[in-house]
Amino acid sequence: MRKPSVKEIQTEFAKWGHVGCPLTMREIEVCWQHRFGLEDIYGIGCDVAAGYSIEDVLPFYFKRECEI
Repeated sequence: MRKPSVKEIQTEFAKWGHVGCPLTMREIEVCWQHRFGLEDIYGIGCDVAAGYSIEDVLPFYFKRECEI
């Protein structure tokens, strides 16, 4: 899976109505380290925007990747 750029990530959030990217650069780097694609990074960002910590939501994305 290709690593999306910061600009692509920011554009995805803007496309769906977010004023800014809810993920910090460090959180984006964590997503890159785990080889998440744009769709998963967007989902993680939405969860973070809803008030969850990245530490709380990452296990669900790991599980999802294993099930696919």
